[in-house]
Amino acid sequence: MDNFVNNLTKENKNILLLVDDRGQFYSSTKEPGASMNVSLIVEKFKEFDYAVMVKGFSELDFAEESCRDFFVLYQSTEDPDLRYKDYVEDVLLGLKISGSILVPKFEYFRAHHNKVFMEILRGKMNYGAHIKTSHFGTIEELKKSKHEFSYPLVIKPSAGSRSSSVMLAHNKKQLFKLASRVSRSLSLTNIERAIKSVIIARSYKNISNHRRKFIVQEFIVGLSGDYKVLVYGDRYYVVRRENRPGDFRASGSGRVSFPEVVSSELLNYAQNIFKNSNTPFMGMDIADSGGQYYLIEFQFVTMGNYALEKSSFYFKKVSNKWQRIEEVSQLEYVFVESVIKYLNTNY
Repeated sequence: MDNFVNNLTKENKNILLLVDDRGQFYSSTKEPGASMNVSLIVEKFKEFDYAVMVKGFSELDFAEESCRDFFVLYQSTEDPDLRYKDYVEDVLLGLKISGSILVPKFEYFRAHHNKVFMEILRGKMNYGAHIKTSHFGTIEELKKSKHEFSYPLVIKPSAGSRSSSVMLAHNKKQLFKLASRVSRSLSLTNIERAIKSVIIARSYKNISNHRRKFIVQEFIVGLSGDYKVLVYGDRYYVVRRENRPGDFRASGSGRVSFPEVVSSELLNYAQNIFKNSNTPFMGMDIADSGGQYYLIEFQFVTMGNYALEKSSFYFKKVSNKWQRIEEVSQLEYVFVESVIKYLNTNY
């Protein structure tokens, strides 16, 4: 990397692209386990006079290499217990401390598979009507909470995708039961400490065995599904997702369609969120409750690109009017163009 560092231009048109342990970068639906074509990404950036260095996370040597002023493109992961994501976080923080410019910014990585931090971000940003949400680190905190809840309520573990472990509580008893289930973190170490405390220190307070953080969220009544809106730059890809049969959840149902007509109000709502987020790309789960829109969840990294790769069109605002553009998109090219647009606007 030394030559790459020494060749930094005055305009700073140098990019570090970080691939995972398999050498992959973001997922693709082309085939099972596929990722974006890294070579295509590199070639596309060259068309805009950007130089790209491709590295694995473990290849970075912070003691030897300078990464100051690099634009760093990276990804997240969804492995069990988010073990590799935790490692990626270490590397990204190291790069941030070194003066690298993370694209998107670190806070947006932190929100991936972290619904607690996602809700903290939501509370700090202008995203329109908010879904009332509370977050907790243990079941005991929930039981001591002075929040006034209205039922039914949605309970979600902080990590997870495709509505896994998302449940509905209809009363306080059920709320505590379901929250206890999603927060369970039984540990042999804690059991040993509890036994010793009886013998050694009777005043010792046991550590909770329900320490998996979770959120409790307002339930929007009457929804038959939601919209998945994927944004790359000025391109808006929309998928309609119907609820699972006899269920309130749409994510992971597999009942999807690509509406050729989408209300301008929905697209304006998504555009407002995207602009306020200041990011090159974003995924949004949006609910429509009789013309009142709610942002259910959102992602800034590793969003899943089904909406882009399976759609034969996208929506774009032209002369202040939304138009449907008939075009099959090339994921790698759209990705690069959205990054270039973001860099030109912010740096």
